[in-house]
Amino acid sequence: MPRVLVRILGQAPVAATVYSLQQLRCNACGQAYTAKAPEGVGEEKYDATAAAMIAQMKYGSGMPFHRLEQLEKSLGIPLPT
Repeated sequence: MPRVLVRILGQAPVAATVYSLQQLRCNACGQAYTAKAPEGVGEEKYDATAAAMIAQMKYGSGMPFHRLEQLEKSLGIPLPT
């Protein structure tokens, strides 16, 4: 019988990457210019896997949205209720 090793890692239910894009404003006309997002960053804010995990936490495990928001906030992940 083979020996089985299990390694468990702690991880937030939902992970996020926050991109801070530089923004410059023209003094003459007042128009703002924002830097382009890095390559590979999609247009969608929520990935399908994030929506599935949020639904699982809420409806599968009974965790209220405000409690999930506080958990993610304490881990540095902005996830509004």
